[in-house]
Amino acid sequence: MEIAQIYIYPIKSLRGIAVEEATIMECGLQYDRQYVLVKFAEDKPNEPEVIAIKTNSELCLFSTAFHEDGESLTVTHASNPTETLTLPLTPFRDMLSATYPITLFSTSTIGFDMGPQAATFFQNHLSDPTIKLLFIAAPRDPHPVLTPSIAGDGLVKHPQKIRFMDVAPILLTTSSSLSDVTSRLPADSDMVSGGSFDITKFRSNIHVTVPSATPAYDEEFWTEIRVGEKDKEVKFDCTFNTARCLSINVDYQTGKQAPQEEQIYKRMMKDRRIQPHFNYKPCFGRYCVCDTFGAKIRRGDKVEVVKRNEERHVDVA
Repeated sequence: MEIAQIYIYPIKSLRGIAVEEATIMECGLQYDRQYVLVKFAEDKPNEPEVIAIKTNSELCLFSTAFHEDGESLTVTHASNPTETLTLPLTPFRDMLSATYPITLFSTSTIGFDMGPQAATFFQNHLSDPTIKLLFIAAPRDPHPVLTPSIAGDGLVKHPQKIRFMDVAPILLTTSSSLSDVTSRLPADSDMVSGGSFDITKFRSNIHVTVPSATPAYDEEFWTEIRVGEKDKEVKFDCTFNTARCLSINVDYQTGKQAPQEEQIYKRMMKDRRIQPHFNYKPCFGRYCVCDTFGAKIRRGDKVEVVKRNEERHVDVA
């Protein structure tokens, strides 16, 4: 097995970037989801609401790219690709203005306002004058901080935190599971491109190619994997399976929900509702944590399953 693709999503819910390598940081992959878009209700000027693709499907029309200078990020919109917004990958303190509290899945942090230029860019494309772009001030403590194990190894705490991800720092997916999802759609579906469903709709960070004989969703039994060559291996603990939302139904070409007959969410509902605490949500992908901060992973790195559960883990401590 090996890493087929690595993806980073610098701004939450916008299109991501395929990269050749990534650095493991305290909050997951470096630069992943360090920005977030928010809007404000008229009667709550100091209480931002996070804008996410599950309720604002047009966010998929924004693309992001790392600039060749290695220090900045460019954002474009499908309606006018020549108009660009440039953002620093590491903003200096004097670039930041007002701060706002942000809460996601019961954990909180502070977001720095990136100023009027960034705000205007998104306000114009999303037709909402209240929108602001925020940079995370400090990492959030993830809600599930334990690695659960049916195998009896106990519960192991991890120091890894998160930025504007939902609940965990790194998401792993596999080729066999993606093939299963793709097979659920008609071959001529607009949701299938190049013979496959778009894995970035699942917000995959690490997409692993597995042998053709590997059953779909085998990763749901993995508890520990190692990536890379001997003596340079990076260990990942696989913590829990990922419940999905309606964002996977979005057509990235139109920025709208796909027609009913091409929506993958309902097709996965038939047999992928495996988490008792999320009875109405299908699962796809495996959340991971890694505390080898500063280590690099690369496309093509070997992946080895070191530990696995005999039963699928279906709960979070």
